Amino acid sequence: SFTNNEASQFGTMTTMIGGAPISSILATNVSWYGLTNSSAQYYTGEEQSQLIRKCYETFLTIGNTAYLAIIMCFCIGLRIGELVALKVSDFDFEAGVVHIYRREVTSKDKSGKRSFRISTRLKNGASRRDIPITATCNFIFEQIVADNEKRGVTSDWLFISTQNGDRMHSCSIDMALL
Repeated sequence: SFTNNEASQFGTMTTMIGGAPISSILATNVSWYGLTNSSAQYYTGEEQSQLIRKCYETFLTIGNTAYLAIIMCFCIGLRIGELVALKVSDFDFEAGVVHIYRREVTSKDKSGKRSFRISTRLKNGASRRDIPITATCNFIFEQIVADNEKRGVTSDWLFISTQNGDRMHSCSIDMALL
């Protein structure tokens, strides 16, 4: 459950989500989030709010920043591969933007084993795009940085695996959604 301060911050955050750039996202497992329409293909505004609330509560309970990554996805509209390739230094608060320079690319070898690499070529072919930092994005960024500091993380990667301390991969986000 929330402390008074967290509840206040979360209430402010969920109010701000209403203006998020993503109006709908493909629903994967609606029952886990307490959503009633199991045949839904896309999250409605109310379902997005429920998902965000559940992700934030789950982060506060178990401390896995993959749940904050999901919220950030809603807030600024990044692809998951772009999200897990973010570095703390990509956030330019003076200019008010997140610089997107790279993305994670996943491939499988003949045995089916997945490998992950960082590409500096974005999916749309551009070398960089800039996304405005919303108030919610800023709040989530601060939560992630504070969690990384609490765990003694010194990497410039924003999303760090709680299991091994390496950069978080897109499959961690996928697993959080299951």
